[in-house]
Amino acid sequence: FFKYLYHMTKSQLWFAYGLTIFMLLFGFNFIAYGILQRDYSRALRFTPFDITGFIYITATLLLVRLIMQKTYPKKLPQLIIAFILMIPAFIAFRYLLEETLCPILIGRSNYVETTTVEYYIADNFSYALYYMIFGILLFMLDYNMHNNKKVKLLESQNREAQLQYLQTQFNPHFLFNSLNNIYSLVTEKSDNAGEAVMRLSDMTRYLIYNNSNECLLKDELIQVDNYINLQKLRFDYELPIIYELSGNYENKPLPTFTLVTFIENAFKHGDFKEKEKPLIISVNAGNNQLHIIVKNKIGTYNKDKTSGVGLDNIRKRLAIIYPAQHHLICSVENNIFTVNLTINYN
Repeated sequence: FFKYLYHMTKSQLWFAYGLTIFMLLFGFNFIAYGILQRDYSRALRFTPFDITGFIYITATLLLVRLIMQKTYPKKLPQLIIAFILMIPAFIAFRYLLEETLCPILIGRSNYVETTTVEYYIADNFSYALYYMIFGILLFMLDYNMHNNKKVKLLESQNREAQLQYLQTQFNPHFLFNSLNNIYSLVTEKSDNAGEAVMRLSDMTRYLIYNNSNECLLKDELIQVDNYINLQKLRFDYELPIIYELSGNYENKPLPTFTLVTFIENAFKHGDFKEKEKPLIISVNAGNNQLHIIVKNKIGTYNKDKTSGVGLDNIRKRLAIIYPAQHHLICSVENNIFTVNLTINYN
């Protein structure tokens, strides 16, 4: 219920004010006299003083709102003073409406002539507190709702900024590693250098012009193919690669270049000379889940100071985009490195 209240629109909030005024004027009387005492004639009776009641109840609720907007939460002493002054103001305003103007306009007042000043003040003191409490509750509802929206907006902006930072951190890392590979082809005067540049150009264009932090798996797989073909140009033997795709995986979203990063890590630190220990790329998708496994034999070369940067980047992006909805486990067993990612879509 409170979660719903925190997502109320302004029109719904003003409806809450209107409903509160209606309940204070008629609703509680109907419950007390109509439902509990079965005295429907009294419960449904309308008098001119219901009009004056509407005026001073509405004025009280709105005045409480105005005072709290100006003072809460930074000026609590002024708030307390204003509320203290509101009570005699309420008593005087109601007296003006019902005991001064009503006798002139309709020929009678709300209170009988024998009412003492002490009773009148005490009675209206309780009414003033009663209406002010409702005014405070309505304002706090609005205040919390507004703050909740501000917090959500700040969280969204912070989340977007973090993702943009991670993306800008990731792009140079990926390009640096790819350029190193092309450099080795150039120094060897390989005929494959030109094709490598073209494939890297395609992938770089995708990185630059894809402004989203997520992509569909079918688009990611295109970049995976580009990357694998780019890496194949470095080797003078056929790479043992097992590619397994199953389920309705094409339209599953994931952070951009997640699978490419897993495979980049495999090529950077893997050993593919043994056909019995191939690079395994497995993608399986269910209705609300995506499961990715990448396995490779660990090599004894290509170790550098940036080891793990790409995986760490992906880990952070997953934590922002899919908090509590993913599991990323990296493990080593029998010199086989495994990346195991599961994303649950709610």
